[in-house]
Amino acid sequence: MESGLYYTQRGFSLTEYNPGPYHEEPSLVRHMFQIPLRARFSWEVADDVRLFFGTGPYLGIYFVDDWNHTVLHRNDDTGNVAEIGLSTMVGVEVKRFFVRLGHEVAFVGYHERYLNGWNHCLTLSVGYRF
Repeated sequence: MESGLYYTQRGFSLTEYNPGPYHEEPSLVRHMFQIPLRARFSWEVADDVRLFFGTGPYLGIYFVDDWNHTVLHRNDDTGNVAEIGLSTMVGVEVKRFFVRLGHEVAFVGYHERYLNGWNHCLTLSVGYRF
């Protein structure tokens, strides 16, 4: 099992949104802390080189919303303070350094007022495991 605490940003633009006589292309960036709980599997393919795969649920807590390029939406309430989803990752670790490709699907919480369906996020991470 693997867990952690991550800082993450999610965002979207309303490029086709035209509220009445005004034309704006607002965008929203949401900042959150994310806590995943994944089952991680790894295979040693050479000395100090491992391939790994992991999957499991995550909980995200939003703490700041930044509206950009808008006057009409700057005070909009995004409604949700938490996000629940599924996280999947695959990568390679050399000694303690890693490169990881991840995919996250938010089932509940991102911003249902503006988005239909689930929110998908593709990530590329480079890091060091302590």
